[in-house]
Amino acid sequence: MSVQVLNRLFTLVPQAYSDPNLKGLLEFNTGAKDIRTVQTNLVNNSVYFTYTYDLELLAFIEKTFSAAKIDHVGAGTIDLFLNLPYFKNSDVFLNFHTSCIELIIKSKNDLLFYNIFKYDTNEDVLYFLLFTIEQFQLNKETLRLQIAGNKNTNDELFTLVKKYIRNVNFVSSKALDKPVDELPNHFYFSILNKHLCEF
Repeated sequence: MSVQVLNRLFTLVPQAYSDPNLKGLLEFNTGAKDIRTVQTNLVNNSVYFTYTYDLELLAFIEKTFSAAKIDHVGAGTIDLFLNLPYFKNSDVFLNFHTSCIELIIKSKNDLLFYNIFKYDTNEDVLYFLLFTIEQFQLNKETLRLQIAGNKNTNDELFTLVKKYIRNVNFVSSKALDKPVDELPNHFYFSILNKHLCEF
């Protein structure tokens, strides 16, 4: 069994710059103090995705699912975006969760950016997306954006996004079988495709 945790207690460390004190880097980059548990996944043989969990949550998971393997959602999402053939020609991936988004940018098969943003309104999502694209000087006319998560394709947000970005597609997951095939293909993307990740 696998349990995925989504929180902001993570950092990315290029493999070439990592040192044995990933705990110190994690504490410095997240502002968290007294971190006791540090997990690391090597993503795409170049970046360490280093993370921790809230200790109360960790105790609950270990008590409830004693044999579960615990991972951070981000490590799996990055792995999927960089390695699934479906994303080969994609530049940006926007993955929706309840009240937060994951935003990933790559160039060819190199990870350029990953972060999680909390949002309250559609305008928040649009701001984070467009600001990040601007920081990486991506061309909104030519970049290819993939979207997944539990938002309907006719949501007003996507009308807004399409005003600024020409190439917008919703991820098509082949992991859904009947009777849940009534769900849109881009719903529950990370959960349904986690088995494709190799950490």
